[in-house]
Amino acid sequence: MRLKASFSNHRPGLIAAHFLQTAQQFGGYPSCVRTDCGTENVTVAAIQAFVTGSTASHVHGTAPGNQRIESRWAFFHRSGSQWWLELFESLHDFGAFHPGSVQVRM
Repeated sequence: MRLKASFSNHRPGLIAAHFLQTAQQFGGYPSCVRTDCGTENVTVAAIQAFVTGSTASHVHGTAPGNQRIESRWAFFHRSGSQWWLELFESLHDFGAFHPGSVQVRM
């Protein structure tokens, strides 16, 4: 449907909120959703099963296409990223950083 970046991709409520916003934007739900087996997807699976009336409308599977980005995330975390993560989290908590208002220019 679309790509939405956020400060965390491990929170089921956040992933579900993005899913619901997209469904509202497009005026409906897909007939089938496929996600990897991560715990962040359990709420999306439940929503999809509820709105379609069928547990078959959500499929769990491996995500071989994610291997490259997962490898880069692992490298990022091993390379001392925790300092940066904590910095932006503290700026956010202090009210000095608002992730939704960041614009990336290329």
